Amino acid sequence: MFKTKISLKNRAVFNHVFTEFYTPLVLFTSGFLNFDKEISEDIVQDVFTNLLQKKMEFEDLLSLKSYLYMSAKNASYNYHKHMKVKKMYADEKKATEKKEIFFLDKVLEEEIYFHLIKSVDSLPQRCREIFELSLRGVKNAEIAIQMKISVETVKSQKKRGKKLLENLMKPLLRFF
Repeated sequence: MFKTKISLKNRAVFNHVFTEFYTPLVLFTSGFLNFDKEISEDIVQDVFTNLLQKKMEFEDLLSLKSYLYMSAKNASYNYHKHMKVKKMYADEKKATEKKEIFFLDKVLEEEIYFHLIKSVDSLPQRCREIFELSLRGVKNAEIAIQMKISVETVKSQKKRGKKLLENLMKPLLRFF
């Protein structure tokens, strides 16, 4: 059909070129795109849309074919570049989200720790002293000897301290 200049300004000529080269270009681009037919079809359609908008003219069939195949190859490479950038952006976004979650966890941890210390400080003096020794890992018998009280008093003061702390911390625990 093409023996002279090929002008894609003519709709019939464009339709013939599209019909003739669409499938071969899809097969060609699919080799660059892990044989993803859908993406290959999209890229080839974009190549033809661009060609239609420019209403180009070609000296001969060889120049037209060269243009089509080079355009399809370049569009495939551009798609790969775009996907790499997208992946890199997604990876950076994930890393940022992880950092933000870590930061929020640390803030939350510090907030709970602050309220726990504040709550322990608000316990009655003897109860607080016993509770603090217990938190340091000192055994009930050792606390009793150190404070010159009975082991039963230590146990009851610890129990009382736990109950008071539970009540003091309840609103905070509900929130978190």
